[in-house]
Amino acid sequence: MADLLKTEKNLRANHFKVEVFQTREDALKYLKKHVKGTVGVGGSVTLSQMGVIEWLREDPEIHFYDRYNDIDPKQQLHNALNADCFLMSSNAVTEDGMLYNVDGTGNRVSALTFGPKKVFVVVGRNKIVKNLEEAIDRVERIAAVKNCIRLKKNAPCVKTGHCMHCNFDDTICSSFVLTRRSHIKQRIEVLIVKEDLGY
Repeated sequence: MADLLKTEKNLRANHFKVEVFQTREDALKYLKKHVKGTVGVGGSVTLSQMGVIEWLREDPEIHFYDRYNDIDPKQQLHNALNADCFLMSSNAVTEDGMLYNVDGTGNRVSALTFGPKKVFVVVGRNKIVKNLEEAIDRVERIAAVKNCIRLKKNAPCVKTGHCMHCNFDDTICSSFVLTRRSHIKQRIEVLIVKEDLGY
């Protein structure tokens, strides 16, 4: 089992801001208090499970670039890169305080590394791993496979149950990004929830 205290300490040492919550409800309350203005999101089962998308759509104080419910979702992805806040999850967080993400279109990792003024990365305890090797393994055995199934992609991992390092048109594994530190101190805030969330 991954060491949560070690992870929290190393994330802070790498200039991430860190908050830890017992439940997803506690994390959502925190987001409601700190997220304002224009808001974009990365594709995330975690955020959906927490009720974040519904809240963003209903809050009158937030201008939500809704990638899921718009006549031009591609434009919303571009709008999100200049948002005040960007919300996402991460495919894995390592004990030595790094974020590992694999993207299809690259919009999520682009916003993480540069663009929005503030990025909130919400992760369940199930996404904390010991090192980069375990992070890569987690994506190849769990995250990429389950997301391909969820998105009804025609990729070999849907049948095999593990990454085949394919080059199919339907692949969701185009950009591989390891974020070692927050270049602007505390611009990236990692919210760790002591529950299993997302893939």
